[in-house]
Amino acid sequence: MGDKTYNRIKDPSINATTMAISGEARELPNALAAIAAGTTGNFEVAVSADADGGGAGGPAIQQLYRVALFPNIGQADPGAQRLAIEVTPVLGDGTDGETIVLSAEHPETMSAWQTAAGFPPVA
Repeated sequence: MGDKTYNRIKDPSINATTMAISGEARELPNALAAIAAGTTGNFEVAVSADADGGGAGGPAIQQLYRVALFPNIGQADPGAQRLAIEVTPVLGDGTDGETIVLSAEHPETMSAWQTAAGFPPVA
């Protein structure tokens, strides 16, 4: 679990608010399982495949994609949430292909999300 800090607006002041970020992953349709505890709140998922299709040579498991997830809480726009996603195809020779970067904006600020979850700011 890693911590992300942002300035949460409170009446009449602003203070630093630390959010503990944790992750879960799964292969659909299995239940989510916790990602091992860490310190950054960033995550990486490896998608692998058997390069020889389970042929006579036995399993040849190699990474096919790496997906990195970076939750961000805005500082300039206090509490704005964004998930940066980096998808890197891994080529057959084990080298990295060109990384694709995506961004997903959350419709609520972190403070609005916390308030809706039952944790309003305390003055």
